[in-house]
Amino acid sequence: EHGNFHVGKKAAPGFICIDNFTFETPAGSGVITLTHNIVVRNCTFHGCRFGVSGPKCDNVFVENCTYTQKGIYSDVVDIIKRAKKEKLNEKFKFYFWAHKTLRNSKKQMVNFETGILGAAGRGWHLRNSLIEDSFEGFSCWGPNTAKDLQVYGNTFRKIGDNAIETENSIENIRIYNNYFEDVFEPISWQPLAGPP
Repeated sequence: EHGNFHVGKKAAPGFICIDNFTFETPAGSGVITLTHNIVVRNCTFHGCRFGVSGPKCDNVFVENCTYTQKGIYSDVVDIIKRAKKEKLNEKFKFYFWAHKTLRNSKKQMVNFETGILGAAGRGWHLRNSLIEDSFEGFSCWGPNTAKDLQVYGNTFRKIGDNAIETENSIENIRIYNNYFEDVFEPISWQPLAGPP
């Protein structure tokens, strides 16, 4: 199921705590849940496209976790330094987004425009976690349609693009008591697919 740890629908109603695991380089997410009421805490996510995903699942708490795509931030800085004086800089304003979504008519390439949260539902919390050295803290592909998402007490450090993306349709998000360091844009709001 494209994840390191999978909680299936048969585990409903949930009330499961996943504590003190390390998840590394899955095809999709470190943790995928298909049921509600899950706590993921004290976990480390290395090279995961998404840390925790829960398509249409509610009441998921991600707390005291560490998420990293180590090497992405220094790669972006290196690209900027190398291409700073080249024609590429003039032609492609955001050339340093080498890890962003790439599309063509035949296939969609895997990208790093992802983050610690994926497919969030209603009542998710991201708290007291460290998200560092990654392209996104969490992108619009993560909590695109989340409702009542709370993001607090986290540190976002060395993020190549946005720490927190609220597009396209997040509803009632609360962001407070977070720390941002070396982040291209701490909070992004672009309702590209219509109003939230």
